[in-house]
Amino acid sequence: MDINNSVALVTGANRCLGRAFAQRLLERGAHKVYATARRPVTVDLPGVEVLPLDIADPASVRAAAEAARDVSLLINNAESVRGPTW
Repeated sequence: MDINNSVALVTGANRCLGRAFAQRLLERGAHKVYATARRPVTVDLPGVEVLPLDIADPASVRAAAEAARDVSLLINNAESVRGPTW
């Protein structure tokens, strides 16, 4: 996949691996990076477009999908607060 000029969305981009993915996408030439988190104020990465997203809430998922219609690359890094179901 060519990252250069892509439009990416990274779930759980407020810390650790998700934040690193978003930062690396910017460094590799992504045209736009949507960084999502349950609490958007926790995203502190310059250059990203922050979106609220709680993957356990269908209304939140729909709102993020509507706001980011131009996405060509998805990195689904988020986990549900409900935890594993196994």
